Amino acid sequence: MGDELCCWVTDCWNEGLPKLASKLRALLGADAVLYTNECTPRLQHTGNASWGSVRVPKDLDLISVDIYGGPAYGGRDEVAEVREQYEHGLLPKLHPGQQAMLVPGLFVSNELPYRSLR
Repeated sequence: MGDELCCWVTDCWNEGLPKLASKLRALLGADAVLYTNECTPRLQHTGNASWGSVRVPKDLDLISVDIYGGPAYGGRDEVAEVREQYEHGLLPKLHPGQQAMLVPGLFVSNELPYRSLR
């Protein structure tokens, strides 16, 4: 459906995404695979992750959530955060038959020394 359509806006997660997914499902039929990638929902004032009131649209087949901080975040800490957010945030929100995808971040930074990918 898109990349980070609602990002941190809980109302969009709960109202916009379901309407879009429902409309696409009606147009494309039951055999279409509907997927979207979103940002972690955040509390407006603290910036901390907040899955409490977020709902995953029932018409989605797959969903992934961008949870990464880039090169400065630290590998092991980042993996632990992703696991925590998926296990205790996203996965309990899924409807029967839905699946989550993990899309790891790949970053380029001008602040790090050049490293060849070869």
